[in-house]
Amino acid sequence: MKFALYLIFSYLLGSIPTGYILFWISEKKDIRKFGSGNIGFANITRLKGLSFGIPVLILDFFKGFIPVWLGLKISENSIVALTGGFLTCLGHIYPVYLKFKGGKGFATALGVFTGAFFLGALIVSFIAITLIIATGYVSLASIIGVVLYPLVLLIFKKPLTVILIVCLISIMVIYRHKDNIKRLIKGEERKIKRYSKK
Repeated sequence: MKFALYLIFSYLLGSIPTGYILFWISEKKDIRKFGSGNIGFANITRLKGLSFGIPVLILDFFKGFIPVWLGLKISENSIVALTGGFLTCLGHIYPVYLKFKGGKGFATALGVFTGAFFLGALIVSFIAITLIIATGYVSLASIIGVVLYPLVLLIFKKPLTVILIVCLISIMVIYRHKDNIKRLIKGEERKIKRYSKK
């Protein structure tokens, strides 16, 4: 029963659309009708600046971190904790509160990765930040980040089951970035710069 409640909590926590809520509080409008239509860090930063983007990034990060931390406290089992983390990412990407149309998952996945293996998440974060500064493409940094993290776990000889669950999270995030990948290939991807509301 406790395990089932933990899994439900993880999904519902992940489903909280922080970017949507903050934009609605500020503008009384649906962020999905502006910019890229996404509810995450990149779109809200373009629309409202870093003063809104950073809080969304932090809140989405902790949505991923808290279930993993809690799962380890409850069970001391990394598989249980990462299952909760997977459901949190699932909730963020497919939130019940927004008819299963949510964000792209990198910040929440990074929270899960940090809770699971801090050094690995630190390495991925450094690479992602470097890529954003160098290229301006948040999507590129996100995709490369979730590809690299399972490889980091492999290098540090983490359990195979842990790596497999992380790979499932990475696949979800990459799939949500499929349109970004197409735009990157065509040279049409949006950079992390502010533009006017439509």
